[in-house]
Amino acid sequence: MGYELKTRDDGTVDLVEIIPVVIANFRDLAHAERYYGILAETGAAKPVASSRAAELNLPKAEPVPEARSSSGKTAAKLMVKVQPAEPKAEPEERPEWATPGDADWEQAFQALANGGDMKKIAAALNVNVYKLRAKYGAWCRNQKKPDPAPSPETGMETCRLCERAFKPTAESDGRCARCSKDG
Repeated sequence: MGYELKTRDDGTVDLVEIIPVVIANFRDLAHAERYYGILAETGAAKPVASSRAAELNLPKAEPVPEARSSSGKTAAKLMVKVQPAEPKAEPEERPEWATPGDADWEQAFQALANGGDMKKIAAALNVNVYKLRAKYGAWCRNQKKPDPAPSPETGMETCRLCERAFKPTAESDGRCARCSKDG
């Protein structure tokens, strides 16, 4: 770990703590120096005054010359981009959501059923959009759709067991498809 002073454009000076981060692990020094040379050549590696390499008195890495293949073409260079570590931002304050009553929810569901905008209704209720969407979906599933009234014009009958409207067949015997399956 080291420290460095950086002067900004506005004249202020920052004291920066430099924390080393291991980006690779090599078995031999020559291989490590080669990659360090590539990083130094691209400008990604900047020596730090109190770095571990300076403490150990290691030789300075030199850029690797371009390698040529047997066909005479230049081998592609390895490009490495190093992103500086960004400081962690403090977590944002979450807004306080309201807990509307049953009447408020019912009004919101009716507004949504009539084609209202979910985001606007959620903002008016001061609830999370996703919570409103989930509650509205459950409300829609729980709504009973009225069965068509059995009448001679529609050709519908009422089931003698469950009292649901159904279209009779020759085998129905006064029972809907669900009730005739049971027995």
